[in-house]
Amino acid sequence: MAGKLPWTCVGPFAGALVDRLDRWRSLWNCDVARVLVTGALVLLILTDRAGITVLAVISFLLTSITTLAENLPQAIVPDLAGGGSLDSANSRLMGGQLVSSEFLGAPLGTAPFALSQPVPFAVDTLSFAVFAIRRGRWRRCGGVRTARPAAGAQNPPCPPAEGPRPCSSATRGSSDARPLQR
Repeated sequence: MAGKLPWTCVGPFAGALVDRLDRWRSLWNCDVARVLVTGALVLLILTDRAGITVLAVISFLLTSITTLAENLPQAIVPDLAGGGSLDSANSRLMGGQLVSSEFLGAPLGTAPFALSQPVPFAVDTLSFAVFAIRRGRWRRCGGVRTARPAAGAQNPPCPPAEGPRPCSSATRGSSDARPLQR
């Protein structure tokens, strides 16, 4: 129940939040939040304090974050793909999500339990941390994109080669590097 309730409580508002927030910053925030929640779960498992109530709260928090985090990539695809390859980009995104969650997720997620209970959650925490670090270093073409353009105006799409890319150490301190802003 705790894992399904957020889709009803948070889900209807997730789309509106995606439209109003800085999408890149929100993706980063979702990853950081998932690092904190899954990291707390790992610590609670290691200290033998992960009871049913803790698992229900963790499940509710993670699913609440996921309702937002799963809408964000769909909203970012037009910025990355531009107009010409939008269908292909959406197909790749949906295919990747389907394969990773439905086909690979269950076997790869349950296998580490054979080693120890906290292992799959520690791996999950590590994966969220890696993505948070990578997303925190991305910069976007044309500066910070607004989630809500002025009336009648639209953000120009990034050319495919100019999408998010890691900032190099040479540009990190220059005015050309555009960090994610709050």
